[in-house]
Amino acid sequence: MHLPRASSCAIANRAWPQKHHPHRPGGEAVVRYAGVVVDTYRHFGRLGLGAVFGKKNLKALVISGTEHVDIPDIKRYKEVYNRLYKTAVQTDVMEKYHDIGTSVNINVLSWLRGLPTKNFLLSSFPEAEKISGEMFAEKHLIRRLSCAGCPIGCVHIAALKTAFSTHHEFEVRKVSYDYEPIYSLGSNLASARLRHTAAHRCLREAGAGCYVCRSGPLLGHRGPA
Repeated sequence: MHLPRASSCAIANRAWPQKHHPHRPGGEAVVRYAGVVVDTYRHFGRLGLGAVFGKKNLKALVISGTEHVDIPDIKRYKEVYNRLYKTAVQTDVMEKYHDIGTSVNINVLSWLRGLPTKNFLLSSFPEAEKISGEMFAEKHLIRRLSCAGCPIGCVHIAALKTAFSTHHEFEVRKVSYDYEPIYSLGSNLASARLRHTAAHRCLREAGAGCYVCRSGPLLGHRGPA
């Protein structure tokens, strides 16, 4: 499906035609680490798939299933499914990913001296607590989402306020967050400021669908925030 000059694109399912998939100029410019946007908060970030779409002038890929899959032993299937579902949802195996999300690893990796810091020159960040998943959950978390068919709900959405006048008027941004954007635009830039750790949304909106874990090291190479 070739359309006029492409963006880094979106992947949608025709079952939800009302979903908005914003254009991403990173793919149009064939930035090598441009990503593909899925359902607003999810991305195919690695390997520059957005650049491939942009190079081919491909704006979006719509996937719509038409076939039915027969399950030979439906009773056995339900038994296995229910066992896996209960293990994932009703035990503590995946609880930390639902509760805090992958950002729970910020404090842990800093303590273990495995947290990329200051353009990978250091392995722990003294201000890790200020950008930790626990801090986000306590002060900014407003919603959890799941990918289609997944019961975990590890997609965490924060509401961050930015004042734009002296009369207590604010812009509120809803930002998805996890370990990767927090470390790459936070500790890796030696910054504990939320406006930096949440900057991946700005990169997606203005600079455009570029994979944040590539953007962070590039910015880190230019020096601390």
